[in-house]
Amino acid sequence: MGILEDLAKAQGKATTAMPAKTMTTPGDVAAASNAKYNPIASTAPIAKPPVLGSGRSEGEPVIPPVVAPPVVPPVVPPQGGGTLDTGRTLARDTFISTLGLIFGNKEALQPYVSKLYDLVSGFYKTGATVDEALNLALYKAKNENVIPEFTNRFKGIFSLRDKQNAGMAVTVPTIAEFFAAEAKMGEVLASAGLGDLATQSFLGDIIGKGKSVLEVGNLISDVFGAIDNAPAALKNDLNTYFPGVDRTSIAKAILTGEQGAQELSKKVKSISVLSAAQSQGIKGLDLATASNIANQGFDYQSSLTGFGTVKNLERANQLASYGGETFSQQNAMDAVFGKNIAQQNAIERIKQTEFARYGGSSGTAKGAFSTGYLSKQSSAGQF
Repeated sequence: MGILEDLAKAQGKATTAMPAKTMTTPGDVAAASNAKYNPIASTAPIAKPPVLGSGRSEGEPVIPPVVAPPVVPPVVPPQGGGTLDTGRTLARDTFISTLGLIFGNKEALQPYVSKLYDLVSGFYKTGATVDEALNLALYKAKNENVIPEFTNRFKGIFSLRDKQNAGMAVTVPTIAEFFAAEAKMGEVLASAGLGDLATQSFLGDIIGKGKSVLEVGNLISDVFGAIDNAPAALKNDLNTYFPGVDRTSIAKAILTGEQGAQELSKKVKSISVLSAAQSQGIKGLDLATASNIANQGFDYQSSLTGFGTVKNLERANQLASYGGETFSQQNAMDAVFGKNIAQQNAIERIKQTEFARYGGSSGTAKGAFSTGYLSKQSSAGQF
């Protein structure tokens, strides 16, 4: 054995036999100081140096690393018109009960309800509420041309939808909103004595025209308020322009006719003015002139008074001729209905002419002339 090998063995034995020398580190000094002044802390074991390459101290239990849960991709409904099935099921009894509350028990027992249930259940399973599913089923049934008994009930909704698709600014109601409007319109018609018109079909037509409950109420009030309170003469004149038409037919024409409701309402008011003129003996008045007067806010009663004044001014033309002027029936209507200042001034001049011609010779007081033109009982005296 060589000298180097003997020397190596000797050094190895010496190393094993000698105890390892403990080196004092700054950490050891800090720990000793802490134990001296903090007895509680001194009882805690001193952390052992980390095991090389492990990241933990000797004797410390091995803690497995935290592993993030796997990433689950979001659920995407299948393409091509597929739907997401939530697993919810709509009980048939619940559906029929709900349908009965909306449509009535009789309607809820119709044969088509079974097919409607299948459509509604399909949308309910995808997360829609019962109300939402019912509205979606309505459109699907229409698009697939199934359950006509159900879709025809809501033709007003589809009429408004078509108007909206054409670019018109209309609101398409839900089934619940449709029923609410239908019920309120029925009450308006019934209160006007037109309850026989409050049918599902007729009210659906009104809603489909885009008329609101407020508009229907105003039309009924404007037109039938004037007709119902009109004297026999006006009703006869209305029959002249609407031959053989009763108030129910007029209501139908106003609410659902091709002619605009407002135009029909204006026509009825114009006829009312024309009738008032004829009742006062005014001849030659046409419907266009009567319409102009009606547009100024005159109804049958107020125009009746006005035409009474026009009638009393018939002698004004003769009196005006004494002063080299003319005063026609149209001038009189302009003064009475149009409040035309020039024509009212002309009437004042005619008054003076009459007073000078008749008042001075008879000695009578102004307003009691032999012509009766400005007699105190004459409505023309207001001028």
